[in-house]
Amino acid sequence: MSIHMSQLPVKKVCIDGRALSEDGAYEFTVDCGAVYFDAVYDNDGKLKSIEQYFYTDRFSRDDLDSAMKDDQLLTVDERDFPAKTYLLSKHISGQDWLRFHAVVPCAVNPDYFYNKFIGE
Repeated sequence: MSIHMSQLPVKKVCIDGRALSEDGAYEFTVDCGAVYFDAVYDNDGKLKSIEQYFYTDRFSRDDLDSAMKDDQLLTVDERDFPAKTYLLSKHISGQDWLRFHAVVPCAVNPDYFYNKFIGE
């Protein structure tokens, strides 16, 4: 068995501006090219979930870009939301396995993101 881990570049991080105003959740999208991750935080700023998605016909990179143009998704600076993504490849019994991972903050400051992205 051989295992190899490599870091993938984070292309962009966005915050869903609608989620902030609708239900108090903070949803971040971490785009690393082949896949993207949604990291959801509660209104206290604690990480609730992180899910991995592949771009498909139902949600393509064009859909992500369109949501950014419509100001649904707002670009977040990497200093505000440091995220790292990795690709883990394994070779076991003649088969190759690929797995994507994201490392995101365990907690965020909800007041900071509300004031910076929603404001009054």
